[in-house]
Amino acid sequence: MIESQREAVPRNDGGELDTALAFLSFARSCVLKKVAGLTEEQLRRRLVVSDTTLLGLVQHLTDAERYWFGYTFAGDPRHADVDFDMVVEPDRSPDQIIAGYRAAIAESDAHIRAAAGPDVLTAQPVGDAPRTLRWVLAHTTSETVRHAGHADILRELIDGVTGRKAIAVRRRGGIASCRGPGTSSGCRFPDATRAGWSRPRPVRRRRGTPAPAP
Repeated sequence: MIESQREAVPRNDGGELDTALAFLSFARSCVLKKVAGLTEEQLRRRLVVSDTTLLGLVQHLTDAERYWFGYTFAGDPRHADVDFDMVVEPDRSPDQIIAGYRAAIAESDAHIRAAAGPDVLTAQPVGDAPRTLRWVLAHTTSETVRHAGHADILRELIDGVTGRKAIAVRRRGGIASCRGPGTSSGCRFPDATRAGWSRPRPVRRRRGTPAPAP
């Protein structure tokens, strides 16, 4: 397991739109990290029964940005008929797909920042009535976070890179990567005997002694 993509969650708390946009931007960044440093074959690789791939997720989220912020909120007719497809055509390169996502994000952010506030209504109805920018932000953030989780799993299956925080456990010159403090079950010890590694012993506490603060 290669632990190299973790970053702190936003601390923005200066206003509703500022906080909402910060967390949406964080989710987008998580998606973009998952496609960084991979070959085209890896980005297009299918690892599940469905058509979901890393590159397909980026294409899908590009359509989501354009539909929800471009068409639904701002009323731009160019984005009325996006298809949210996960299948990336062979003639579309990874650079094109990723650049398209970045461009869609920039357009969305411009619409958000130009709004008078979170109570501004969408130009197009959602269902039977317009919704607020607040609703569009919440919906798009939840969609992006969900697919960021999918991307996280796909990336780990491809090359082992995750977003977890690593803890090094040194045993006789070897280093094992763990998922968290005090969790020996979270440590990966491939071929532990040959490598000279041993599992860390769990911390024992006397009955009634409170657990240490995380």
